[in-house]
Amino acid sequence: MNRPGRPAAQPFAAALLVLLFGAPVGGALPQAPDAEAGERLRRAAQEGDPDAIADLLAAGAPVDAPNRYGATALFFAADRGQVEIVELLLAAGADPDREDRFYRMTALSRAQASDRREVVLLLLRRGAAGAGGALRRAAGQGDLEVLAAAVANGRFDEEALRDAREAAAGNGPALRLLEDAAALPAAPAEVAEADLEPLAGRYWREAAGEGYEVTRRGAALFARRREAAEGGERRTAGPSIALAPGGAARTFTASLGGGGEAPEAARFVFAGRGGMVERLVVERGGEAVAYDPEGEAESREPARPAEDAAPVDPAGADPAPLGPPRPWPQFRGPEGSGVADGQGAPVRWDAPAGQGILWEAPLPGLGVSSPIIWGDRVFALSAASAADREFRIGLYGDVAPVDDASEHDY
Repeated sequence: MNRPGRPAAQPFAAALLVLLFGAPVGGALPQAPDAEAGERLRRAAQEGDPDAIADLLAAGAPVDAPNRYGATALFFAADRGQVEIVELLLAAGADPDREDRFYRMTALSRAQASDRREVVLLLLRRGAAGAGGALRRAAGQGDLEVLAAAVANGRFDEEALRDAREAAAGNGPALRLLEDAAALPAAPAEVAEADLEPLAGRYWREAAGEGYEVTRRGAALFARRREAAEGGERRTAGPSIALAPGGAARTFTASLGGGGEAPEAARFVFAGRGGMVERLVVERGGEAVAYDPEGEAESREPARPAEDAAPVDPAGADPAPLGPPRPWPQFRGPEGSGVADGQGAPVRWDAPAGQGILWEAPLPGLGVSSPIIWGDRVFALSAASAADREFRIGLYGDVAPVDDASEHDY
């Protein structure tokens, strides 16, 4: 199908579509007994099987055993609203304050994101950290039961309390609950120089024609505005602004203004998944504006490997038993889990030598979608033009928009 003037927004991560799920090469990596028991516990939580959970815990399965991203059985149970399983895991000593390494979410924030109200109530009443999000949301929704539980929990900061009171404006019962609420005292924040280094760089918002340059001086961060100049150039403007650690990870406070403007409190949040810096969000005056890393890929720092992963030699691994073929219906597979156990995925491959490659086919053009595997078919979407067929690689490569308004084939 031909459609003019519809270039892809970012590159598709392949010049050739290569199917890697052929015969197993090296098999699956062996697991220690605790790791295997932990995986079974997480799977039982995902499947909502409290009897299996109880049996595994009785047999000594480590209750907080994490997957490669740091997510535990409690995360999955909270995300799916499995109240009985959450209670079982907490009774066995599961840590409700634990964060995953990718999204830096806790069981409580996962339950909130998935609208699992009963799990939110349970975790708040068990003293889980991070009650600020529940406090804000319950105040805005007028949910007095959750609001009371969040207030009694007490693990929120002054900013969350202020936001909740604003959200509850006009709601007398909610305001009365918040009237005597006390936020946790702000703890002195210390940030290591090594943690500041990935945050330094330039950030830009194309639609606004402005951005920030963030620099590190020893153990301190500073930001300076950037603006568009004549000829398409970008230049720094205004004074250097000191960024003070704001308590939460990669969150800083600052006072903006000067030059005749009244000072205004602001927050600088360096957001991203898996330890990456994917955007800078500046919050001021009730608005949040996102800026992308300037002249770089989507992120400034790749995800860090799990520190507790045991080194294993794939060459010495026994092949895992193959299961029946399963579809790969979306990005990261079934339910976005990224799991392909028993599917014979090779642990190493070499395209020029044909190792681990079952077949290949040309895939011209650019795209943003993930391939889908269903039965013996692979589906991929791309937009191809004669003007731009350059190969670029997705998340860690060049993701700049393509300046090509010619006719594209989809």
